[in-house]
Amino acid sequence: MRNYEPAATDNLGRDMTIVRLIRLRREKQKARRCAAALVLGSIVTSITMITSTSGDSRYLVAPLLMLACLVAVYTAVLWSRDGRLPVFEVGTLLVAATFVYSAVPLLGFIAMGHQWAPWVDNRLLAYPFDAYEIALFGWRDALYLGTFIGVYLLVRRSVSARSAPLEPVPAPLIAAIVIVVAVLYAYKIAIMVGYGIDFGTPYSSTAELVARVAQMPLVLLQITVIVLAAFLVVKEALLLVMIRKWRSLKWRFILVAVLIVEVIAVAVRMGGRAEAVLLLLAFAALYDRFVRPVRLKWITIGGVLLIAGFLIQGHLRGLLTLRELTISNALTTSNEFQSLFTTSYDLYQRKHLGVLGPVPWQIYASDFYLLVPQQLLPFAKIDPAEWYLDVLGIRGKGVGFMFGVMSQAVLGLDWIELIIRGAVLGVAFGALHRWYVRHASSFWATLFYLFVGIWSFYTFRATTFWFVHFIVYEFVPVMIVIKTVEYALRRGYLVELGGRGAVYPAATQ
Repeated sequence: MRNYEPAATDNLGRDMTIVRLIRLRREKQKARRCAAALVLGSIVTSITMITSTSGDSRYLVAPLLMLACLVAVYTAVLWSRDGRLPVFEVGTLLVAATFVYSAVPLLGFIAMGHQWAPWVDNRLLAYPFDAYEIALFGWRDALYLGTFIGVYLLVRRSVSARSAPLEPVPAPLIAAIVIVVAVLYAYKIAIMVGYGIDFGTPYSSTAELVARVAQMPLVLLQITVIVLAAFLVVKEALLLVMIRKWRSLKWRFILVAVLIVEVIAVAVRMGGRAEAVLLLLAFAALYDRFVRPVRLKWITIGGVLLIAGFLIQGHLRGLLTLRELTISNALTTSNEFQSLFTTSYDLYQRKHLGVLGPVPWQIYASDFYLLVPQQLLPFAKIDPAEWYLDVLGIRGKGVGFMFGVMSQAVLGLDWIELIIRGAVLGVAFGALHRWYVRHASSFWATLFYLFVGIWSFYTFRATTFWFVHFIVYEFVPVMIVIKTVEYALRRGYLVELGGRGAVYPAATQ
């Protein structure tokens, strides 16, 4: 009797492939329609808003709308190419961060009307409110962002890691991550007990914290800084492990509980918020990559809530009470985004008024020697942010300001420099994405890609390549330590199983 099962199986497999291809084609067609609607909607909205705005406000609204259109075009291009929103992507995280750091100050200045608000960054009070001058910085942001987007899309091309599964994570690797987390927390507790130092202390107690830190031995302080920096990397590693177990209700509950505890701790203690924000971003990106694609409306809602929470927490730990908070003064009162803008605006004004003084050559070249220890350099290693405090005459007085890419540009080639920096970043991040697509199944490649993505906001908040410092001094050491512990566990486990005549289980899901 003839056996028809292979032919039937082949036909079934062929039919399933055809159905899958048809489904993918329909998804791409739908994505292209949505992408076209997004671009068209942003253009129509921009035209409507610019025509309905008059006076000096139009100066401020125009670059803001251009920034929004650039984000829409970037999103639409990748949406139509890949058939889904580009959420888990280094380029997207950089574009989003640049947009937020550029748009929030402009929104605040629009809300102020035609004069500085009462609680504005006091460095701005030295200059008149000039909507045209302020708007030029918005156009600088748009030029920088547009250059990055154009080059990134060109280098990235149509490559996506949407369907690449993550390789099973070995049990010794999971155990190594847990051990490192436990050691880090034990060290943190020991510092709290031994020196009374809690680095999660509220901002209102910063002076007391600084005084206690000054009493620590220098070597111990340096070790402590490294240990604290390692926390974010190992927490991201745990997120990646747990998100792969999302189908298990137990692991889903644990993951969500960890995130809730992080957010509540920030809200209650009124201390630093960066780690909690970065963990939430990491979770959203990993959820999109390994669970299900995140829809545009949830990205928009989540983004607005995250920025609002960031601003509100910053104001409550500083100048305002909950009763005093309104939408207007949440934007107009001095905040992270306004402060970064003010540094570049202040330097620009000082330079053009001729009161800036000589700028050390190291400020222009800081990206090139950033990673080299001072002991190995034949010249003084100057941090641009510290140099700016010298310009203000407030170094050592317990305050600090970020020195971002716009500050670099206004001291250098200005508009031309922004084009160069945006293009170089576009090439670097586009190449990184293409590298990741080839290694998307690797645990460490995925963790590295995520790490660079969530720290990409430092390309705008600090000097262009400051994020490389985090890679070299945070990610790489943590990876080496975890892999060393994993190797020790693997060797010990193999010896134990070998003595029993057992076979080592390669991995666990």
